Amino acid sequence: MCCAAKNDDGLKLNAVKDKYTTADSISLSLESRDTALTYYYVGLEVEKDGQWKDAIGDVSNPTAVASKVRKLPAGQKVNATYSVGNTFVNIPEHRDKYRLKVSYGTVVTALDSVKVSNSFSVK
Repeated sequence: MCCAAKNDDGLKLNAVKDKYTTADSISLSLESRDTALTYYYVGLEVEKDGQWKDAIGDVSNPTAVASKVRKLPAGQKVNATYSVGNTFVNIPEHRDKYRLKVSYGTVVTALDSVKVSNSFSVK
């Protein structure tokens, strides 16, 4: 990532469970607190050597080269479910800590805000 992302209150992200198995699904709820249309995509980060690193750009399509930007109307809520088994298949090594990363903004070419979920493990 080239630029520092801001983390503001334009988007509400629900907490996820602390532990999952590869047979589970992660349920995510996003709620726009903005007065404009919000564009977003959901990625996955892994903690490695005390640093959070991007692992998957788009959890809705883990094998994609590019992330699909989605729309969230002002004041609306969207629910999504991601298969842990399908999402984590492309990560070469399992780690103890993961988190979802939502990149978003009100201009489709400038998704400069970030929200992250609490960390979780996959066993």
